[in-house]
Amino acid sequence: MTADDPAELGTATGPVPADPRTAEFSAFYREHTPRLVRYLMMLGAPAALAADLAQDTMALLWRDWDAVDSPRAWTRTVAGRAYLRYVTRVPELPVDVAADPGPLIGAAEAAAVEARHDLLRLLRDLAPRERQVLALTYDGDTPAEIAALLGIAEATVRSVQRHARAKLAEHREDLR
Repeated sequence: MTADDPAELGTATGPVPADPRTAEFSAFYREHTPRLVRYLMMLGAPAALAADLAQDTMALLWRDWDAVDSPRAWTRTVAGRAYLRYVTRVPELPVDVAADPGPLIGAAEAAAVEARHDLLRLLRDLAPRERQVLALTYDGDTPAEIAALLGIAEATVRSVQRHARAKLAEHREDLR
């Protein structure tokens, strides 16, 4: 057999198969990092901070990958706690200045940015638990999953959702 012979592939001198642990973590990382950033932003974190916290959380997850039973719930808990520590350490400076979109983006993109900005401003007016429940709801979790993740009753989750949605609807009317 020669080195170019297909029978030689996969042997000690051929390509080494990927580590399944690494492949599994990589797939999780690619799928859930953007969702984790979005979740943190809905909790109130600025985009850059949310991305940093998500990256730090994923680095911690990699270290404990084999010991974590539910990585999605684990990353949300760890990232949420990291954001809470950040918020309680750094005084919040009230700033309500929208970035000038400038001529580099079109009208449709500007409208989308404005809508996201309005949503984030509305979310800041909610209580932390309401923001947390709505963020999880927006991310596709059911009330039962949210209740299990937060350690509260499913009826409480539904009540918080109802109150938060009513507040958002009231605030949206005020904006018009």
